[in-house]
Amino acid sequence: MSPYIFNFKFQVSQVKLNLLIKNIDELLLQPELLKAVLEELSMVLEELQVQQEELLANQSQLESSYRFYQELFDCAPNGYLITDEEGVIEQVNQSAANLLKIRQDFIIGKPLSIFIATTDRNLFFSQLNKFLQSEKLAKWQLNLRTRQEQMIPVNLQISKLEQEKGPPKLRWEVQI
Repeated sequence: MSPYIFNFKFQVSQVKLNLLIKNIDELLLQPELLKAVLEELSMVLEELQVQQEELLANQSQLESSYRFYQELFDCAPNGYLITDEEGVIEQVNQSAANLLKIRQDFIIGKPLSIFIATTDRNLFFSQLNKFLQSEKLAKWQLNLRTRQEQMIPVNLQISKLEQEKGPPKLRWEVQI
């Protein structure tokens, strides 16, 4: 049953239940009508239970898929970061965290630019602005800066991740 049909039947049943409650005294005098309404409500409850079981199964499948793709992201051999359009890091995989020599949870919420060598920040912002204007896949080389001030030359690639809701995200691939 489609969600729309089910929702319509559920709303009709709610109206009938409200009428039943308002007119309970009259219905007690008409046992056949009361029996019919109760049977219909019982069927709606059974349908609700079936739909709830389907929703729980779908939720479990979605959670399993999410865990699979999250693990795939985390274990990718190249570094990956997901940022907003301002360059604030929202997700980072283990390879990128290892490259920067900092724990993943310490990276989240920081601007990507703080991990760019000072000498390369102008290039970084210039390329980011070009990408945001053209939205064409962009690649360039620069130096990342670890927490210990070590410079690591990398190839950086940026692409856009469209979202169903909200602004797009940026996906950064980091290769040594």
